[in-house]
Amino acid sequence: MDSRLTRWCDGLLEAGWLVAILATPLFFNIHSERVFEPDKLALLRSLALVMSAVWLARLVDNRAWQDLGRLRPSNAAAIWHRPLVLPVLILVLVYALATLFSISPRVSWIGSYQRLQGTYTTLSYVVVFALMAATIRTPQQVRRVVSTAIVASIPVALYGMIQHFGHDPLPWGGDVQDRVAGHLGNAIFIAAYLIMVVPLTLGRIIEALGNILSDERLSGADIARAAAYIFILAIQLLTIYWSGSRGPLIGLAVGLFSFTLVLLVSLRGAGQGRRRRDALRGFLFLLPVLLALLLSPLVSAAVGPLAALAFFFGVVALSVLAIFVLLALRRGRGWLWLAWILLTVFMAGWLLLFNVPADRTAGLRGVPLVGGVFDVLDEWRELPTIGSYGRMLDPSNTTGREKSGRVRVLIWEGVVDLISPHTPLTYPDGRTDPFNWLRPLLGYGPETMYVAYNRFYPPELATVEARNASPDRSHNETFDALVITGLFGLLAWQALYLSVVHFAFRYLGVVSSRRDTWVLAGLWIGGALLAALVALLVAGPIYLGVAVPVGVILGVVVYLIYHALFGRPATDDAAANLFAADRLLMNGLVAAVLAHYVEIHFGIAISATR
Repeated sequence: MDSRLTRWCDGLLEAGWLVAILATPLFFNIHSERVFEPDKLALLRSLALVMSAVWLARLVDNRAWQDLGRLRPSNAAAIWHRPLVLPVLILVLVYALATLFSISPRVSWIGSYQRLQGTYTTLSYVVVFALMAATIRTPQQVRRVVSTAIVASIPVALYGMIQHFGHDPLPWGGDVQDRVAGHLGNAIFIAAYLIMVVPLTLGRIIEALGNILSDERLSGADIARAAAYIFILAIQLLTIYWSGSRGPLIGLAVGLFSFTLVLLVSLRGAGQGRRRRDALRGFLFLLPVLLALLLSPLVSAAVGPLAALAFFFGVVALSVLAIFVLLALRRGRGWLWLAWILLTVFMAGWLLLFNVPADRTAGLRGVPLVGGVFDVLDEWRELPTIGSYGRMLDPSNTTGREKSGRVRVLIWEGVVDLISPHTPLTYPDGRTDPFNWLRPLLGYGPETMYVAYNRFYPPELATVEARNASPDRSHNETFDALVITGLFGLLAWQALYLSVVHFAFRYLGVVSSRRDTWVLAGLWIGGALLAALVALLVAGPIYLGVAVPVGVILGVVVYLIYHALFGRPATDDAAANLFAADRLLMNGLVAAVLAHYVEIHFGIAISATR
């Protein structure tokens, strides 16, 4: 039986991680110089330090050091056999080595003035993760963690809405009405945080609706809970949209695709899902959306392009809603998964078409029906907010919101030179970098891009960004990993993400055999390598940072489609268990990680998302 001290320590540890989840996104200090990220991380690092001390007290009280058998690899219960432990330890080792051989070890350890995201901070993330993994033991604790994450998002989303409507009492230097920033201090950051909470909120909604539909008598508590979570989801999505951030929205789309497809495929009953009639229903489900796009030119001519856009996306939204309604009613087991795949592919094709310049489609303008679609796409490209999504592939635009795209491309040009073999960097005292040969493998050290990049700064960057702004991030996780931790760091991060996805998919039954494991790993690695090769041949090395995550995500999407087509249909008992809280939570968690993985390749990983 645990002593009173051990129980107190367990309570303090749980309070620590709950406060970290709650306070990190919410805290900012208007009386400090940096206001947001460094202040959040100072709080998080202090919490991690306190939690470490409490854990040591618990260790001493339990005399746990006397049981060294848990460290032996031969012991089946050893810590090394727990999920994610080895990938995290490898990542810690890489960060330690990168800090040891850094061009500025002190900065790499403590963190830079701008971000404070040094090795100390990374270890703080690991401490919170490790203590949660080691001490969470009951479903009630798990629900408290998820509930705290959802509750923390409410003031973040509401503050974003206050900013959007011009009622923010604080006089920020930038425009937070056109693109809200909330408690995170940046439009991309607030969206990056909220897209990780949306799948968890959606899981709670489905859980509550499942309880309502399965109960013989309506429960007022379930109805109130469902209504509350629907409201929370609505304000989260509105704030994400009002942030005007494209990368997080793409990440959210990937996460929700995975979340929904896993649900729909798991819903299939035995012997269903491969009949021609079911396939026909899946294709017919796409018909309203296709007709809405073809009719958009007529709507635009009658009432304007904005109304045509609202008409088209209204039909898309109703189609998505219909899928979730049928999912809640547990109807359409054999074909809903196909309808979801087709709808997603159609919208991805629409987004790609939306980014094709008008001069490339001039020859198609005279084709009946299709020509009018290209005309209305040109009109939508001129609309505020939504128009920026039609210029994402134009790196030459240096005005307005698209300016960030050109800035990124120029930064990547310098990064490619930085990570390529070159003569050693020179220190201010005249010394040269003695570990220049090691940089491709271990990078320049965490938080050192700010000083290492100057020699490779593209002159054109000064014409589209402030001349005194030296980039400290690539706005791309692949390039950032290569700069600060080298090839070893990139591989360690990829191994960690792959381990998370594999563990979640195995728990959900999406990976059910050794063959499935090899297929998932092969598509993950093969997708990254193939996309990187295509980028090198077609666009040059500056797009390698985007190509790698695109290849990885395409590999995951292909695997999910492979599972939908060839995976074993669920039994009726498994389909009934689909709405169990643990399965919905695991599905929401892996969707959040996939959304985060996509987003950090267009932005920066921050305290609230790490």
